[in-house]
Parts: sequence; structure tokens; C-alpha cells
Amino acid sequence: MKSSLQFLLFQLPFDWRPPARFIVSVAVIGAITAGMTEGIFELMLRYPSHVPRSMLEVLKEYYYEEDQAFIQYLPDCSKYDDELTYTLRPGSCRFIGREFDTVVNANSLGVRDDENSLHSPQIIVLGDSIAMGWGVNDEDTFAQRIEKGTGSTVLNLAVSSYGTVREFKIAQRVDITRLVTIIVQYSSNDFDENQKFFELGNTLPISSEKHYETSQREHLKQVGYYVGKHTTWILKHATWILKQLYYSTKRSILKKLGLVSNSVPANGSYRSEEPFYFFSALKAGFENLVQKQQLKPGSIVVLLVGLPWSADLSRQLLARLGKPEAVAAFLTVDLPQDQDSSYPLDLHLTAKGHAEMATRIIKVIRDRCYLNQKADEDENMHCGSFITIL
Repeated sequence: MKSSLQFLLFQLPFDWRPPARFIVSVAVIGAITAGMTEGIFELMLRYPSHVPRSMLEVLKEYYYEEDQAFIQYLPDCSKYDDELTYTLRPGSCRFIGREFDTVVNANSLGVRDDENSLHSPQIIVLGDSIAMGWGVNDEDTFAQRIEKGTGSTVLNLAVSSYGTVREFKIAQRVDITRLVTIIVQYSSNDFDENQKFFELGNTLPISSEKHYETSQREHLKQVGYYVGKHTTWILKHATWILKQLYYSTKRSILKKLGLVSNSVPANGSYRSEEPFYFFSALKAGFENLVQKQQLKPGSIVVLLVGLPWSADLSRQLLARLGKPEAVAAFLTVDLPQDQDSSYPLDLHLTAKGHAEMATRIIKVIRDRCYLNQKADEDENMHCGSFITIL
């Protein structure tokens, strides 16, 4: 056998190469495979509601890492601010994603509301992209729906990716002497800002304009498309993708067999330090507002939206850190969790989700349900199952 192989090798030319036809065939097959992969991945991004759950997790990773432009980095939609890093750019801009196509209108303060709402609002909404209304038009945000439902002047101060610290900081720029309600929407991506604020002794470093513009350029380059981008990302992350698909499929099978619980926290999971950093930032924010705006003791009702931890933990932290003097009552409000309330891929609230959120908050504001509570009654009896009195 060995002598036969030696004979065959001896007969081959020293500079033997695969036939040109073979090379062309391999190249064509490779190009077709890459093209099909690119096309299929693009179709999944365009129609995420038809994608299996295991693959949807992979798409979400790609969507936010490589595909979706953030409104705070779009030059037509946002501008630099030396105290907040950025605000929305006054005027109108188009903001689109895989599942939405919207127009965002910002007033002279750089927030998504009209000029009239800047004058002594009775209700202000603080938050990030969720409360700002990422993915819906102006009139569909829960802030606008609350204004229509209550007849009160509501000012939406929420800006994409603001943490609790900057949310309260922008509120200092508004006359809130007539304020009666503050709605604070929380997301777990507020963690880094709140942690940094606490660790630096209640100060928050702000990026320079040059750094912001550099980040802006890098982000827009990152989300820009080039031929083969989807396939390149898949090949680069192939090991992670296979692991993700394996564990997701395994969990799905175990759920069907009843070996894994289907229950999930109402507003998601959280890190152990998150609640403390949030309430620390919240307290500091109120102290600054009281100092600058001279809010009366016990004059404000605060609705905390989307907290991923328990009401008991919130009560413990409020007792430990001390309730701000201006606050009459704290309540928590869960985010809607039904299937149509958020986009499958983007995850932000849809117009239906904002409508449900507004309905819950309007009930608290209009009925003042927290005032009707008796000591021996269940805490949610008057306010509804999605609302908890702290």
C-alpha cells in the first residue's frame, strides 16, 4: 500500500494545483452559501415575529450590537449638552428601526414634548428610551395619553439612555412649582450611571463634546451596512450562537416537560446592588429639586415604573435611606408584559403597551387610590394588581 502511494505521489507534477474548474466551483458554492445566509438572516430581521424563540435571542444581540442606530447618536435627532452629554435636538426628525418608522418632535429644552408643557407642568415623566417613546409616535407615548386622560399638563422629560441621575438633573431646568406627580421609569441599563454617581460622591462626570462626537461617529459606522455584514457577524460569533441555540432549545424542551418554571419576574432580573444605587440617586435627585424649586413637604406623589425587584426590598431601602420630605406617597407600577405590548426584536413598548401603561397610571392619578387604603386591606385592592403602595 505504501509503495502504491509513493508511486502516485511520484507521478504528480511538483507544482500540482487543483484544476481551475474546481476552484471556480468552490468559489461559486461559497458565494451562493454566503448569499443565502445573508438573505435568510435579513428576512429574519425584517420579520422577527415569525422567528423561533431560540433564534430570536441571537437576532436581538445582533440588532442592538450591529444594526439599530441609537437616537442619541443621530445628528438630526440629538445634540451635545455640557451638563447631560446630550439632549434631543429641538425640532423634528425621523427615527426608524426594523419594526417602526416614527417622527420625533422635540421642544426648546430638548425633550419630546411641546412648548406649552414646559410651563409649570403638574406631572413630569422621567426615564430613558422607554418613557421617551422609542418606537412610537409622539401622540402614542404614555405621557401624552396621561395628559389626555387626566386633563393635567404633563411634561415628558425622558431621554434615551439617561440614568436616574440625569433624569433628575434635566428636571432642574423646568419650573415645577405646580408639580403634584412625578413618574420615574427605571431600566436596568441605568445601573452604570447610578453606580458611578454614588462612587464619586454624588457627582457625575460628563463627556466632552469631542468625545461625544467621536462616539457618535463610531456608533454610526458600527451600525452601517456593507455587503456580507450579517454573514461576517455569524461566522465571528458562531460558537456563541451554537451555545445560545442549544441552551435555548434545551430550556424550551424542559418547560414543555414541566421541569422548568414558566414564571418570570414582572420587569426582568437585576443585579444585587441595583436597588441601592437607584434609591440613592433618587434621594439625591429629590434633594436637589427641593433645594432649587422649593417643593412643599408631602406635596408629591411618586410612581416608580418598571422596578425589577420586590416592593418589600424597596420599602426596606426607603426606610434605610429616608423618604424625601417632599414625597407624600411612593407607588410602583409594573410594565405591561403581554405579547403585543412590546416589539419582539426591539423590546421597547408598542403603542398598545404605552396605552396600557397610561391606563394604569391614570387610575392612580385620577382615583387617588392610595388615599383610600385601610390598614387591614390588601395593598393592591384599590389600585389594581399591577400597582403597589410602598
